[in-house]
Amino acid sequence: MLTSRSSNKHRQLAMQLGARAYFSKPYNEQELLQTLEEIIHPLAEKAESN
Repeated sequence: MLTSRSSNKHRQLAMQLGARAYFSKPYNEQELLQTLEEIIHPLAEKAESN
């Protein structure tokens, strides 16, 4: 999740609702891209093996 809301309350709610990661603005682009790769790559590998 990428949002302007940075409070712990919003972070916890997002994670409870299923967010795999949480970034608030301003965010580090390299960290965002690395996290996306870590989330997407295993899913892509799993889909290819099915």
